[in-house]
Amino acid sequence: MYDGALYSEWGVSSNLTILNTLPTVTLVSPNNPNTTTNRTPQFVWSASDDDNDALTYGLNLTCYYNQNDRCESYDRYISGINDVNYIITQYLEALSDNNYYYNWSVKASDDSGVTYGNYALPKRRINIQSNIMLSLVNDTVSFGTLQFQGTADTTTNSPWPFLLQNDGNCLLNVSTNATDLWNSIVNPNNYYKFKVDNQTGEEGSFNSQLSNISWSQMPANTEIMIVQLNWSDVTDSAEIDILVEVPTDEGSGDRSSSVVFTGALGE
Repeated sequence: MYDGALYSEWGVSSNLTILNTLPTVTLVSPNNPNTTTNRTPQFVWSASDDDNDALTYGLNLTCYYNQNDRCESYDRYISGINDVNYIITQYLEALSDNNYYYNWSVKASDDSGVTYGNYALPKRRINIQSNIMLSLVNDTVSFGTLQFQGTADTTTNSPWPFLLQNDGNCLLNVSTNATDLWNSIVNPNNYYKFKVDNQTGEEGSFNSQLSNISWSQMPANTEIMIVQLNWSDVTDSAEIDILVEVPTDEGSGDRSSSVVFTGALGE
């Protein structure tokens, strides 16, 4: 200090530490709660930082079962996100049909992920719901004229077999039943059969160990025929081959049978 004539002795002040203020995040979408059939949803948020630093983000999805029980194997955590939105790249596995749901939130870092601020609160709930859609790409099998005790099938694609396609967002178990084809015998019988087969180019689209890949009698009552038919576009189809043989006691005339395919959640 200086009084106009003399200076005082030097003194030492205490250290002054300037603390970094951690960034904060506000969740934007999906809303809370949200139910969707999109298994790769987009999450959006906003963030603020007092120092206007470049921010990176961590997105956390925590799985719960029956409201309170945890299901850690389905949890997701994605770090190093540089934008204020993120689209899930590997589909979310836990479905609300099976009493699962996710809580999601985001936290931010202004030092490239070394330290993070708190997760945005309140966390938001998202329910991933199944979308069961099954279509018949080929819905008719016609064998034309068969002679007495004649046999025909679709294994050589002449005629074409039934072709099923999973247009939904989940694995499907597919069941079938059919009305009687012959006048002289009722279903099930050895004169009217089916089997499941791969469509060329889409091998592995269903669980072949648990599906009916050998000739089986066409049922009158609903029975499972395909287990875990896949839903990704590359492998989402299966052929249903049909085999018919004219029974010994069958008379002449046109014959037809209505075949029903029913899809149900297979995961």
